[in-house]
Amino acid sequence: MTGDNIPPKQLIDKAYSIASIKARIPSPLDLDKLNYNSWSNLFKRFCRTYDVIHHLDKPATASTSQTDLYHVTNDSLVVMWMYSTISPKLVDMVIDDTTSAYESKADRLANLGSTVSDSSLVTYAINGLRAKFPELVRIIRHKEPLPTFDQVRSMILLEESDMAQLSHALSSAHITSSSPTVLLATNNTNPKTGSTQQLGGELCRNFQRGSCTYGSRCKFILGSNDTRSRSTTNGANSNSKPPGSKPATRDSLQIPKSDTQTNTSHAPYSHFGIPAQLQSAMPAHQVPQAQFPLAQQSQQANIATHTVAAQQQAHLPLPPNFGNQFPQAGGNIFYPGNYAYTLLTKEEGLEVYEDMYLGRAFEDMCAQMYYRGKMFGFVHLYNGQEAVSSGFIKLLKKEDSVVSTYRDHVHALSKGVPARAVMAELFGKKTGCCRGQGGSMHMFSAEHNVLGGFAFIGEGIPVATGAAFASKYRREVLNQPDCDHVTLAFFGDGTANNGQFFECLNMAALWKLPIIFVVENNLWAIGMSHLRATSDPEIWKKGPAFGMPGVHVDGMDVLKVREVAKEAIGRARRGEGPTLVECETYRFRGHSLADPDELRDPEEGLEVYEDMYLGRAFEDMCAQMYYRGKMFGFVHLYNGQEAVSSGFIKLLKKEDSVVSTYRDHVHALSKGVPARAVMAELFGKKTGCCRGQGGSMHMFSAEHNVLGIPVATGAAFASKYRREVLNQPDCDHVTLAFFGDGTANNGQFFECLNMAALWKLPIIFVVENNLWAIGMSHLRATSDPEIWKKGPAFGMPGVHVDGMDVLKVREVAKEAIGRARRGEGPTLVECETYRFRGHSLADPDELRDPAEKAHYAARDPITQLKKYLIESKLATEADLKAIEKKIDEVVEDAVEFADVSEAPSRSQLLENVFADPRGFGIGPDGRYRCEDPKFTEGTAQV
Repeated sequence: MTGDNIPPKQLIDKAYSIASIKARIPSPLDLDKLNYNSWSNLFKRFCRTYDVIHHLDKPATASTSQTDLYHVTNDSLVVMWMYSTISPKLVDMVIDDTTSAYESKADRLANLGSTVSDSSLVTYAINGLRAKFPELVRIIRHKEPLPTFDQVRSMILLEESDMAQLSHALSSAHITSSSPTVLLATNNTNPKTGSTQQLGGELCRNFQRGSCTYGSRCKFILGSNDTRSRSTTNGANSNSKPPGSKPATRDSLQIPKSDTQTNTSHAPYSHFGIPAQLQSAMPAHQVPQAQFPLAQQSQQANIATHTVAAQQQAHLPLPPNFGNQFPQAGGNIFYPGNYAYTLLTKEEGLEVYEDMYLGRAFEDMCAQMYYRGKMFGFVHLYNGQEAVSSGFIKLLKKEDSVVSTYRDHVHALSKGVPARAVMAELFGKKTGCCRGQGGSMHMFSAEHNVLGGFAFIGEGIPVATGAAFASKYRREVLNQPDCDHVTLAFFGDGTANNGQFFECLNMAALWKLPIIFVVENNLWAIGMSHLRATSDPEIWKKGPAFGMPGVHVDGMDVLKVREVAKEAIGRARRGEGPTLVECETYRFRGHSLADPDELRDPEEGLEVYEDMYLGRAFEDMCAQMYYRGKMFGFVHLYNGQEAVSSGFIKLLKKEDSVVSTYRDHVHALSKGVPARAVMAELFGKKTGCCRGQGGSMHMFSAEHNVLGIPVATGAAFASKYRREVLNQPDCDHVTLAFFGDGTANNGQFFECLNMAALWKLPIIFVVENNLWAIGMSHLRATSDPEIWKKGPAFGMPGVHVDGMDVLKVREVAKEAIGRARRGEGPTLVECETYRFRGHSLADPDELRDPAEKAHYAARDPITQLKKYLIESKLATEADLKAIEKKIDEVVEDAVEFADVSEAPSRSQLLENVFADPRGFGIGPDGRYRCEDPKFTEGTAQV
């Protein structure tokens, strides 16, 4: 009847047609399965399908509309679904005492009228979890938006239960030989050490966090933060050897046995893991507030205190005489500890204060001049970081070198470049230190050994390494013992030491990119053994160091390669991130271990065999053509390595990309580039895949996604050559390489770390970690925000220091520079500082939290030093005021001088472009083009 009040039709009647929710969500939420992510996603999608997703969110206000008549009923239905898909154990779980205490405090404060926000509760909770759950804290901090307190509590409970159950289960577990995959357990003989080990280990971290899509079938192994023993199938120690046998490990890596541990074994590394000993020894990162000592008191400056059990850490040979300020906790993985810094004399204190105040005043004036239109382009200020520059550079000699970044003004000032010259350079005037051609980001002064700032991140590190080479070369080769200047600053096995390799490892792991890094380790470069060319010949270990699986596989066995390739490519396709695979092979002609019987599909087996034979036959023909004079330059053959190329590439799609090395012919063939195109390229013909311009070492095909990479070389050898070959023992010059936290993810940084450590170059790598890129937090841009850890990974000391405290910086700088001068090698120092202004003057600096900026502003390094000098009676207020007045006058004079200076002529653009001015060639009249004024001015005009 039309007059009756008929209730509106229920919009979600279809939800009541479900007979069993368990049939739709077959896997209930269970702590034992650690499946929260999969359960949550499925439950939400299910609710969204039946139009009840809004019942999972708390409504802002109570609704009284007609459409909400069935809200309570539908809400109860969703709750019933939830209870039906949660295990009874989880439903009955009791909130632990800690979270209950936080809620109690929040309730009491709320009753007092001081409401505690949910974000504050989360902050308090995670601050108390750093020591026990460092990774969980990092995950919570990086989530956007920040999780609620209830969500954090659930994550903590899941993690606690997971750790307890996994510890119990794995402590007695045995990995059997019946494992379905070679990745989980392989009784493998390491060809480098000769040791036989049962490979395997604990479940991956994603499994522990409930985010591993494999669940209990997870086969990608990563080490965890405990020291659980690994046992072989018979329960015996996997490192046990017959009496009288020699140690299987390299001389540089000896794992001490603990007297307190029995029946524990140390697997140097599992297929997809890092050793539990090293994992457990890695400390939680602590950065206490700066503490300035009072006069005549021996104060302790705690940079970062870590407790490391020596028996849990790999024992590596210690660099000699690194000093007593750094605790040597079981090896050369240096963790900064407690030490007393030396009180400054009055002269030193005033010098440092003057230098820091000069930097601050100069940068403040730069800001004014920029907004007045006196400077152009990007101008990056250094405000807030002065302690780093002064702390290091003021300890240098004039002959020492400094390589800077685009934030380089203060580095130049600290090194002695006159303020007038720096300001004039910023104004683009001829009287600048670079004659107006360098600008803000390219400060250079040969007189003061400021070797330049660099606009592109990390480009200065190779220059710094080259300067270190020169220093050591002078001392040991050219026999100059008084030269104490210090320098700071994939895919064969050689490419694994190329910076772009490490750059890609980091970013691929951080963003979980679908990529597999395949290292074709054929044990030799052109004439040098791989063992002599790297600090650690087991390249696959670099994977876990960057947060991805690292796998060593016999590259001579196509079946093993294929097995690893399947898993790795499968992970990438499923969005689970990259994998680093080291295929240990050997380049020689006439050998293959392929066994087609294991290929279940005949067509697949024939395809692989055809591809491998094509590679072998093609390379054999290349050898003939080379000796007949048809090919020129270097031609690197692939014979013996075909299992790697076929094992991986034949599993790819056409859209997938292959990045190769100079040994690239077979890679191109396997990826589908026609043999005609490859051979024509080797002949240098137009019909080649690169139209004859690439040759043997630069195969490229956009159609087949065969990409080429540049080969980076370090210049660090120069310093050592001068000192040790040219017999110049007095060459001990020091170079400081300054770079930001962003550069620490640049490949050249890792490249230089390896070469500097390998050849013990006199270089100090100084990371000015100001926590931010242009607008991205350092925590979001790197797989491990603690940069100093990269030092021990490459065999050099790594130190973290409070970059806002110049006294602490000086103490670390003394020790590091002293090591370099004594020929004891490089040091990596991470100075945690903060820039007080935006990334550049074009940056409004609106992305950083005002509270964060206020926090670091309160720790102004200049203010701290000023307070220290006065309280220590090293200077009076009048002394400091006099310095400030003098510096203000110097800066004003620099501005006036720069303003009235002459601008450079147009013809200056052509200077230093060609080694010979005749490089322009000869004109139609027989004269050199460069001698024609019209040509010169015309070129400059263009």
